[in-house]
Amino acid sequence: MVGPGPLINVGPIVAGGVAGPVGGALITERVRDALVRATAVCILFVGLAGALEQMLRVDGAKLASGAPRGSSRRFPGAPS
Repeated sequence: MVGPGPLINVGPIVAGGVAGPVGGALITERVRDALVRATAVCILFVGLAGALEQMLRVDGAKLASGAPRGSSRRFPGAPS
């Protein structure tokens, strides 16, 4: 039995698939290009934020990298 989550996700995807071509015909090429560029910049920021979240942390008033002191957490590729 399929749960409600996938069904709820399918609705907006189908709606966007139908609205995209209709809405795309209503905007100019210049606006479409600006939207694509803005989306690309947003994706870059989200990706960088995710990467930096795993690499950097604030330790008191300092910016530190790696696992917190006293932590047994290991990072892939870190020397033992």
